[in-house]
Amino acid sequence: MSESNPITCNLDLDAPGKHAGTLDLVHSDNQHSMGVIPVPIAVINNGPGPTALVTAGNHGDEYEGQVIVRDLFHALPPGDITGRLILMPALNYPAMLDNHRVSPLDGGNMNRSFPGDPSGGPTAVIAHYLDSVLFPLVRRRHRPSFRRAPGPLRQLRLCLPGR
Repeated sequence: MSESNPITCNLDLDAPGKHAGTLDLVHSDNQHSMGVIPVPIAVINNGPGPTALVTAGNHGDEYEGQVIVRDLFHALPPGDITGRLILMPALNYPAMLDNHRVSPLDGGNMNRSFPGDPSGGPTAVIAHYLDSVLFPLVRRRHRPSFRRAPGPLRQLRLCLPGR
């Protein structure tokens, strides 16, 4: 758990291989008897290298990206990457469960919630966790090389059949 965020990750993001788990958001209401909302997260880790974060489900009623991220996790063997790929197929999980654009728990729109607030509603807490814990793992620490294809184009090749 981040020192100032009530979310815990039950997944070791540094473990080699392919793993799925949840970010456990502590929140008590009538829908969550145990006071925890599980937000899906997965990692594919193949040793040293860059970290990429792929998210979908920013709005709960937009399913195409959620399906793509889920399929990417199932289709991509760890040996096909160098580094770490963190996947969050349903970023606004409460909204996805409710089939709505915004969270039914607090009316939060994930797009309007960054950088988040660890003391706020569930949407603000999820945004804060991404901003304070996950985003720092993927920030560039070097200049890109323009002699090769730009990063997004190289990464896109991962999704193409017969690459």
